[in-house]
Amino acid sequence: ARRIVGDEHDSTIKFRPVDPEKVGKRWRKYRDFKIEADASEKGIVKSASLTMPVAKGLIKGVVAGEKGIASLFTREQEAFLAEMSGGRIPEFAKLAVLGPLEAQRWDFEDPACPWPITGELWRRADGATLMEVSVKAPAVQAAAVMAGFMAFLAEVGAERDAAQQAKTRWALDYYAARLRGTPYSVDISVCARTGQMLPGMYLPSWDRK
Repeated sequence: ARRIVGDEHDSTIKFRPVDPEKVGKRWRKYRDFKIEADASEKGIVKSASLTMPVAKGLIKGVVAGEKGIASLFTREQEAFLAEMSGGRIPEFAKLAVLGPLEAQRWDFEDPACPWPITGELWRRADGATLMEVSVKAPAVQAAAVMAGFMAFLAEVGAERDAAQQAKTRWALDYYAARLRGTPYSVDISVCARTGQMLPGMYLPSWDRK
């Protein structure tokens, strides 16, 4: 669930990996339903998600323990969860709230990069930060965009990281370890990764850990 300054809050149900051909077409009528794919040297991983608005104040209530986690999700999201999981719906009362995680986003341009750039900065409770930058272009330009963006990243000093840890995993692993009371550590590195949004969008990205 996300609290967005100056905009409506929302919650998301997301599955990864998925086979897009096996995702029900009825979900495509929802504005914030997405099928995406992240591509790297290790292969392509596809995901499906459904996002819905959340009333202001509700997320704070859940974090404070005044509301149940189930209140963050709509009937449509619960139906999406049931369908995608084969009917295995978790007991929301047994789930734990992980966080907080601060995120900032910017849209900007660089004279050396022909595509508009989006940057996201994530900050965990321990002060660790991760920076991801991405560009978008039509799928027919995918090869040229990847080569050009990778060249741009190399020019500004980004280094490849074979681990290529996703930012969501970077956050979840830390908070899950903290919940269990176990130590957590991760090597600091820079990762260049490419991804593709289906249909028709290509997103190379660079993660700074």
